[in-house]
Amino acid sequence: MRHFRLYFMLGTLILSLFICGIVSADPGEVDQNEGHYNQQTGEYHYHRQVPPPTEYGDLAIHAQAISDAKIHAVTDAKTDNIWYGAGFLFGVFGIGAAYVVTPSVPPIRLLGKTPEYVVFYTDAYQEAMKTERVEQATTGCIIWGGVVAGYYLYTTGRL
Repeated sequence: MRHFRLYFMLGTLILSLFICGIVSADPGEVDQNEGHYNQQTGEYHYHRQVPPPTEYGDLAIHAQAISDAKIHAVTDAKTDNIWYGAGFLFGVFGIGAAYVVTPSVPPIRLLGKTPEYVVFYTDAYQEAMKTERVEQATTGCIIWGGVVAGYYLYTTGRL
């Protein structure tokens, strides 16, 4: 019975760490066209809807709007520490929730901005927030695994 508990706890820890790594997988980098090649099928696909510039003179404005929007979005994407708790308390489900829940964009940052800015700010903000949330939930999950392992080692007298 004693060995069963040990193997059960170690198996649970290893399984949770394995699942944490799977859930927090990165979907891949995008290029200047906001897309990339699928590694499994080899097909090129887009991740965001890119509004095309209307004239050649708008290209500089369009590029500046994209650049500004992404910089502002990443700077604004600060999350509270609740996602550490979600990963700690709910394990893989907390990581899944951090990945699935779409963060809302602060509307004050979009007032008076061009449509291109709004599109790219929203995409970049949501992506940055989701990445930070998943990282925090994964850290919480790993801390939970360490606490469980430490508790088990302490209660069995091996620590």
